Amino acid sequence: MNDDVKLPTVQEPKNEMSAILDLAKDPAMDVDKLKALVGMQQDILNRQAKQAFAEDFVRMKPHLKKVENKHLNSQTKSKYSKLEDINREVDPILEQFGFSSMTPVRRQDENTVTVAAILLHKNGHQEETELTLPLDKAGIAGTVNKTGPHAIASSIKYCRRIALCAILNLSTGDGDDRDGNQDSDAITVEQASALDIRLRAISDKALPNFLTWAKVEKLTDILAKKYSAAERAVSDMEKAAKKKVTV
Repeated sequence: MNDDVKLPTVQEPKNEMSAILDLAKDPAMDVDKLKALVGMQQDILNRQAKQAFAEDFVRMKPHLKKVENKHLNSQTKSKYSKLEDINREVDPILEQFGFSSMTPVRRQDENTVTVAAILLHKNGHQEETELTLPLDKAGIAGTVNKTGPHAIASSIKYCRRIALCAILNLSTGDGDDRDGNQDSDAITVEQASALDIRLRAISDKALPNFLTWAKVEKLTDILAKKYSAAERAVSDMEKAAKKKVTV
C-alpha cells in the first residue's frame, strides 16, 4: 500500500446534523417525529458515503491498468485472464483507495448460475452488478464433458471473472493490445467466453451455425461494434430452441 496516498475524510454537514440533534433534544419531541429525524440523519450519512465512494473511485480508476491475458483457452483458441490474475493486479489498488470486492453466488438451478460482483467502500456505500450464465456442461462440439459439480464450478468462475471486470470497468487483453481490446477492435475474451457457453447450451450445431452467420472463424474474431448484434442473435437462437422444446 502506498503511504503517500491519503484518503479524504468525509466531513459531516454540521448545519444539518446539528439541527437534527437540537430537535432530538427537545422534550416535546414525540416518537414519530424522532423516527423521522433519525431517517433524515441516515439519508445524510448515505449521501455522504455515496459521494465519498464516487470521489475515491474517480481517483482510483486511472490506476486500474489492463490485465494481460496469459492463459490459453483451447476452445476459443485465444488467451484469457484467470480470476486470480485479476485479483492479484487489482486488490492492492482497491485497498489503497479504500475499496474491496466480493463475488457471491446469488442463485443456481439446473440450467443457470447467477453471481454478483460487489464493490465495497470503507465509508459504507457499495455498488453491485449481477451476471447469469448457463451451466458449462459441454465442450465446443456440444458433447457433455463435465460432471454436474464441475459444470457449476466452471460457470461460477466465468461469472466471477466477467462480473468483476464489469463493475470495475476493467480491460483485459494481450500484451501488445494497447487500448484494452483485441486486434482489430474485436470483442474481449470474456465476451467470447460468455457467448461460447450460451451457444453450447443450445445445441451441438448452435456454435457452428452462429459462426457461419457471423462470418468469422472463431468467436474472438467478432468485432466489438457487432457485439450487440451477436448477443441479439444468440438470444433469438435461445428463444427458438426453448420454443421448440415446449411445443
